[in-house]
Amino acid sequence: MQKTFLILALLAFIPFTRAIAQTGDIIYRDFEPDSILSYWVKLGPIWIDLDADGESDDLRMRMVKSGKICYPEFLTANTNTRICIVESNNIDVVLSEVAEEDWKNYIGWGGSMGSIPNRHDHYGFRIQREDGYYYGWFETYTREISSKDEKRVVHWGFDRTAYCTIPNYPLRWGETELVGVEETETKASAAVLHPNPTTGLVRIEGENAKEVYVYNALGQLVKTVQNTNEISLKGLPQGVYLLRVTTKDGKVFSDKVVKE
Repeated sequence: MQKTFLILALLAFIPFTRAIAQTGDIIYRDFEPDSILSYWVKLGPIWIDLDADGESDDLRMRMVKSGKICYPEFLTANTNTRICIVESNNIDVVLSEVAEEDWKNYIGWGGSMGSIPNRHDHYGFRIQREDGYYYGWFETYTREISSKDEKRVVHWGFDRTAYCTIPNYPLRWGETELVGVEETETKASAAVLHPNPTTGLVRIEGENAKEVYVYNALGQLVKTVQNTNEISLKGLPQGVYLLRVTTKDGKVFSDKVVKE
Protein backbone atom coordinates (compact mmCIF):
# COMPACT_ATOMS: atom_id res chain seq x y z
CA MET A 1 0.00 0.00 0.00
CA GLN A 2 2.79 2.41 0.85
CA LYS A 3 4.41 1.86 -2.55
CA THR A 4 1.14 2.72 -4.25
CA PHE A 5 0.94 6.05 -2.42
CA LEU A 6 4.55 6.81 -3.30
CA ILE A 7 3.75 6.38 -7.00
CA LEU A 8 0.72 8.68 -6.66
CA ALA A 9 2.86 11.29 -4.96
CA LEU A 10 5.39 11.22 -7.79
CA LEU A 11 2.63 11.60 -10.38
CA ALA A 12 1.18 14.54 -8.49
CA PHE A 13 4.42 16.51 -8.57
CA ILE A 14 5.50 15.87 -12.16
CA PRO A 15 5.79 19.41 -13.66
CA PHE A 16 3.24 20.39 -16.27
CA THR A 17 4.43 20.47 -19.84
CA ARG A 18 5.83 23.90 -20.64
CA ALA A 19 3.68 25.91 -23.04
CA ILE A 20 4.45 29.42 -24.20
CA ALA A 21 1.46 31.67 -24.82
CA GLN A 22 0.91 32.89 -28.35
CA THR A 23 -0.78 36.23 -29.05
CA GLY A 24 -4.38 35.77 -30.12
CA ASP A 25 -4.88 32.11 -29.33
CA ILE A 26 -6.56 29.62 -27.01
CA ILE A 27 -4.02 27.33 -25.37
CA TYR A 28 -5.67 23.99 -24.62
CA ARG A 29 -3.94 21.31 -22.51
CA ASP A 30 -5.01 17.82 -21.52
CA PHE A 31 -2.53 16.79 -18.84
CA GLU A 32 -0.95 13.36 -19.04
CA PRO A 33 -0.51 12.12 -16.41
CA ASP A 34 -3.20 13.95 -14.50
CA SER A 35 -2.19 15.63 -11.26
CA ILE A 36 -3.72 13.52 -8.50
CA LEU A 37 -4.55 14.02 -4.84
CA SER A 38 -5.78 11.15 -2.69
CA TYR A 39 -8.32 11.16 0.14
CA TRP A 40 -6.31 8.48 1.91
CA VAL A 41 -3.07 10.39 2.16
CA LYS A 42 -2.37 14.11 2.10
CA LEU A 43 -0.42 15.02 -1.02
CA GLY A 44 0.11 18.66 -1.68
CA PRO A 45 -0.28 21.36 -2.22
CA ILE A 46 -0.02 21.12 -6.00
CA TRP A 47 0.47 24.41 -7.82
CA ILE A 48 -1.31 24.75 -11.17
CA ASP A 49 -0.09 26.71 -14.22
CA LEU A 50 -3.28 28.30 -15.56
CA ASP A 51 -1.88 30.90 -17.97
CA ALA A 52 0.55 28.50 -19.72
CA ASP A 53 3.64 30.58 -19.01
CA GLY A 54 5.63 27.58 -17.80
CA GLU A 55 5.38 28.58 -14.13
CA SER A 56 3.07 26.51 -11.92
CA ASP A 57 2.20 29.37 -9.61
CA ASP A 58 -1.37 30.49 -10.38
CA LEU A 59 -3.61 28.17 -8.37
CA ARG A 60 -3.08 25.90 -5.38
CA MET A 61 -4.92 22.58 -5.30
CA ARG A 62 -4.86 20.56 -2.08
CA MET A 63 -6.77 18.06 0.04
CA VAL A 64 -7.83 19.04 3.54
CA LYS A 65 -8.66 16.57 6.32
CA SER A 66 -10.45 17.26 9.57
CA GLY A 67 -11.39 14.14 11.52
CA LYS A 68 -13.63 12.05 9.30
CA ILE A 69 -14.24 14.94 6.95
CA CYS A 70 -12.07 15.31 3.87
CA TYR A 71 -12.49 17.88 1.13
CA PRO A 72 -10.50 19.40 -1.75
CA GLU A 73 -9.91 23.12 -2.13
CA PHE A 74 -8.58 25.66 -4.61
CA LEU A 75 -6.81 28.85 -3.56
CA THR A 76 -5.60 31.45 -6.06
CA ALA A 77 -2.06 32.77 -5.80
CA ASN A 78 -2.90 36.48 -5.86
CA THR A 79 -5.79 38.96 -5.88
CA ASN A 80 -5.60 39.35 -9.67
CA THR A 81 -6.73 35.74 -10.21
CA ARG A 82 -10.30 34.62 -9.57
CA ILE A 83 -12.17 31.34 -10.11
CA CYS A 84 -15.84 30.42 -10.41
CA ILE A 85 -17.89 27.24 -10.37
CA VAL A 86 -19.70 26.31 -13.59
CA GLU A 87 -22.77 24.14 -13.08
CA SER A 88 -22.39 20.69 -14.67
CA ASN A 89 -25.82 20.91 -16.31
CA ASN A 90 -25.11 24.34 -17.81
CA ILE A 91 -21.54 24.37 -19.13
CA ASP A 92 -22.44 26.50 -22.17
CA VAL A 93 -21.33 29.56 -20.19
CA VAL A 94 -19.62 32.71 -21.50
CA LEU A 95 -17.10 33.39 -18.74
CA SER A 96 -17.02 37.16 -19.31
CA GLU A 97 -20.75 37.20 -18.47
CA VAL A 98 -20.40 35.51 -15.05
CA ALA A 99 -21.63 37.78 -12.26
CA GLU A 100 -18.93 39.58 -10.29
CA GLU A 101 -20.04 38.07 -6.97
CA ASP A 102 -19.44 34.55 -8.32
CA TRP A 103 -15.71 35.13 -8.85
CA LYS A 104 -13.77 33.90 -5.79
CA ASN A 105 -10.16 33.52 -4.73
CA TYR A 106 -11.06 30.39 -2.72
CA ILE A 107 -13.35 27.46 -3.50
CA GLY A 108 -13.66 24.41 -1.28
CA TRP A 109 -15.78 21.40 -2.19
CA GLY A 110 -17.25 19.75 0.94
CA GLY A 111 -17.52 15.98 1.02
CA SER A 112 -17.70 13.33 3.72
CA MET A 113 -15.81 10.06 3.88
CA GLY A 114 -19.05 8.29 3.02
CA SER A 115 -20.00 7.25 -0.50
CA ILE A 116 -18.00 9.23 -3.10
CA PRO A 117 -19.55 9.18 -6.60
CA ASN A 118 -17.49 9.47 -9.78
CA ARG A 119 -18.02 13.05 -10.91
CA HIS A 120 -16.54 15.81 -13.04
CA ASP A 121 -16.47 19.44 -11.91
CA HIS A 122 -16.16 22.50 -14.10
CA TYR A 123 -14.54 25.83 -13.23
CA GLY A 124 -13.75 29.11 -14.94
CA PHE A 125 -10.91 31.46 -14.13
CA ARG A 126 -9.92 35.01 -15.01
CA ILE A 127 -6.64 36.88 -14.61
CA GLN A 128 -6.71 40.66 -14.41
CA ARG A 129 -3.91 42.55 -16.14
CA GLU A 130 -3.41 46.16 -17.21
CA ASP A 131 -5.13 45.65 -20.57
CA GLY A 132 -8.14 43.72 -19.27
CA TYR A 133 -9.35 40.30 -18.14
CA TYR A 134 -7.92 37.05 -19.53
CA TYR A 135 -10.28 34.08 -19.27
CA GLY A 136 -9.84 30.34 -19.10
CA TRP A 137 -11.48 27.18 -17.78
CA PHE A 138 -10.48 23.86 -16.23
CA GLU A 139 -11.99 20.50 -15.31
CA THR A 140 -11.39 18.21 -12.33
CA TYR A 141 -12.80 14.81 -11.40
CA THR A 142 -13.44 12.75 -8.29
CA ARG A 143 -13.08 9.00 -8.63
CA GLU A 144 -13.27 6.22 -6.04
CA ILE A 145 -10.59 3.62 -6.69
CA SER A 146 -11.20 1.34 -3.69
CA SER A 147 -13.77 1.37 -0.89
CA LYS A 148 -12.68 -1.47 1.39
CA ASP A 149 -12.01 0.14 4.76
CA GLU A 150 -8.29 0.77 5.25
CA LYS A 151 -7.51 0.06 1.58
CA ARG A 152 -9.88 2.72 0.39
CA VAL A 153 -8.47 5.27 -2.06
CA VAL A 154 -10.34 8.24 -3.55
CA HIS A 155 -8.62 10.35 -6.20
CA TRP A 156 -9.20 14.00 -6.96
CA GLY A 157 -7.61 14.81 -10.31
CA PHE A 158 -6.83 17.95 -12.33
CA ASP A 159 -7.63 16.90 -15.89
CA ARG A 160 -7.61 19.62 -18.58
CA THR A 161 -7.63 23.38 -19.02
CA ALA A 162 -7.72 26.15 -21.63
CA TYR A 163 -6.47 29.75 -21.52
CA CYS A 164 -7.21 32.55 -23.99
CA THR A 165 -4.42 35.06 -24.69
CA ILE A 166 -6.83 37.71 -26.04
CA PRO A 167 -7.90 40.24 -23.38
CA ASN A 168 -11.66 40.38 -22.67
CA TYR A 169 -12.38 37.60 -25.17
CA PRO A 170 -15.86 36.08 -24.52
CA LEU A 171 -14.54 32.56 -23.92
CA ARG A 172 -17.07 29.79 -23.43
CA TRP A 173 -16.47 26.91 -21.06
CA GLY A 174 -15.11 24.02 -23.10
CA GLU A 175 -13.93 26.21 -26.01
CA THR A 176 -10.52 24.97 -27.17
CA GLU A 177 -9.69 26.94 -30.32
CA LEU A 178 -10.46 30.17 -32.11
CA VAL A 179 -12.37 30.16 -35.36
CA GLY A 180 -9.84 30.70 -38.16
CA VAL A 181 -10.29 32.96 -41.21
CA GLU A 182 -10.67 30.08 -43.66
CA GLU A 183 -13.26 28.37 -41.46
CA THR A 184 -15.08 31.67 -41.04
CA GLU A 185 -15.42 32.24 -44.76
CA THR A 186 -16.67 28.69 -45.32
CA LYS A 187 -19.25 28.83 -42.55
CA ALA A 188 -20.72 32.25 -43.23
CA SER A 189 -19.70 33.44 -46.68
CA ALA A 190 -23.12 35.04 -47.20
CA ALA A 191 -22.67 37.55 -44.37
CA VAL A 192 -21.90 41.17 -45.24
CA LEU A 193 -21.46 44.22 -42.98
CA HIS A 194 -23.19 47.28 -44.46
CA PRO A 195 -22.45 50.15 -44.64
CA ASN A 196 -18.72 49.79 -44.25
CA PRO A 197 -17.25 52.33 -43.53
CA THR A 198 -20.06 53.58 -41.27
CA THR A 199 -20.74 56.72 -39.28
CA GLY A 200 -22.48 54.80 -36.48
CA LEU A 201 -24.94 52.07 -37.47
CA VAL A 202 -23.85 48.86 -39.20
CA ARG A 203 -26.10 46.01 -40.30
CA ILE A 204 -25.33 42.32 -40.77
CA GLU A 205 -26.86 41.10 -44.03
CA GLY A 206 -27.20 37.48 -45.12
CA GLU A 207 -27.27 35.89 -41.64
CA ASN A 208 -29.43 36.10 -38.51
CA ALA A 209 -27.23 37.12 -35.58
CA LYS A 210 -27.66 35.61 -32.12
CA GLU A 211 -24.68 37.27 -30.41
CA VAL A 212 -22.32 40.01 -31.58
CA TYR A 213 -19.11 40.98 -29.76
CA VAL A 214 -17.41 44.23 -30.79
CA TYR A 215 -13.65 44.65 -30.17
CA ASN A 216 -11.51 47.74 -30.66
CA ALA A 217 -8.05 47.79 -32.29
CA LEU A 218 -6.45 46.83 -28.94
CA GLY A 219 -8.52 43.64 -28.73
CA GLN A 220 -10.68 45.02 -25.94
CA LEU A 221 -14.36 44.08 -25.80
CA VAL A 222 -16.31 47.35 -26.06
CA LYS A 223 -19.85 46.19 -26.79
CA THR A 224 -22.09 43.11 -26.79
CA VAL A 225 -25.52 42.81 -28.43
CA GLN A 226 -27.92 39.88 -28.80
CA ASN A 227 -30.66 38.85 -31.22
CA THR A 228 -30.29 41.78 -33.58
CA ASN A 229 -28.64 42.40 -36.95
CA GLU A 230 -28.17 46.11 -36.27
CA ILE A 231 -25.17 47.23 -34.21
CA SER A 232 -24.73 50.82 -33.18
CA LEU A 233 -21.17 52.13 -32.87
CA LYS A 234 -22.38 55.54 -31.75
CA GLY A 235 -20.41 56.82 -28.79
CA LEU A 236 -17.31 54.87 -29.79
CA PRO A 237 -14.30 56.72 -31.21
CA GLN A 238 -13.38 56.57 -34.90
CA GLY A 239 -11.28 53.59 -35.92
CA VAL A 240 -11.31 49.93 -36.92
CA TYR A 241 -13.47 47.45 -35.02
CA LEU A 242 -13.74 43.67 -35.16
CA LEU A 243 -17.20 42.12 -34.99
CA ARG A 244 -17.34 38.48 -33.86
CA VAL A 245 -20.78 37.08 -34.72
CA THR A 246 -22.54 33.87 -33.68
CA THR A 247 -25.56 33.20 -35.88
CA LYS A 248 -28.81 31.57 -34.82
CA ASP A 249 -27.93 28.42 -36.77
CA GLY A 250 -24.56 28.05 -35.02
CA LYS A 251 -22.16 29.65 -37.49
CA VAL A 252 -19.36 31.86 -36.19
CA PHE A 253 -17.55 34.51 -38.21
CA SER A 254 -15.54 37.69 -37.71
CA ASP A 255 -15.20 40.77 -39.89
CA LYS A 256 -13.82 44.29 -39.60
CA VAL A 257 -15.75 47.50 -39.87
CA VAL A 258 -14.43 51.06 -40.04
CA LYS A 259 -16.16 53.83 -38.14
CA GLU A 260 -15.60 57.27 -39.62
